[in-house]
Amino acid sequence: MKRVALMTAVLTMMSLLASLGWGDRGRDALAAGLLDPVLGLDHFMVLLGVGLWASQWGGTAQWALPAAYLLGTPLGFVLAAGQPPFPLIDALVHVLILGSLLLIAGALVVPLRLPMREAAGTVAMFGGCHGYVHRLEAVSDLPLLQGLGVMSASAVLLVLGVGLVQALPKPG
Repeated sequence: MKRVALMTAVLTMMSLLASLGWGDRGRDALAAGLLDPVLGLDHFMVLLGVGLWASQWGGTAQWALPAAYLLGTPLGFVLAAGQPPFPLIDALVHVLILGSLLLIAGALVVPLRLPMREAAGTVAMFGGCHGYVHRLEAVSDLPLLQGLGVMSASAVLLVLGVGLVQALPKPG
């Protein structure tokens, strides 16, 4: 049922883009954005990981941490807009992305409980780094539509991560 709702939303968004006059360019930009977090292994893993980690916390954290990630992503996207590539910053952002994967993996293996403010800030920074890279790697001449696709796919993967833990049987 959820899959049908998601596909309906995507098809509706694509038909809206076509009716706004963007046609194939709009659909291509949105499709590129939707596929980027799914096909980019680093993005896919950190999104699922944040959702899983948040779900392990339970309570408000299970939605606050994914929301922090989703707030950080467009900030990074905007920071990268119109910027010429600067190798030192690009390298630092990629190191932070690698760090996000390692920290999330470690937090899932060893139950890491930071104070909520620090956890949300850290997750938002991870989202910002990923958003920055998504903008630098934008292949479309309609980067905002591609960004909308990235945000949509990211939200779905975060919810999937939260939902996976919720769907598992509780021990004991």
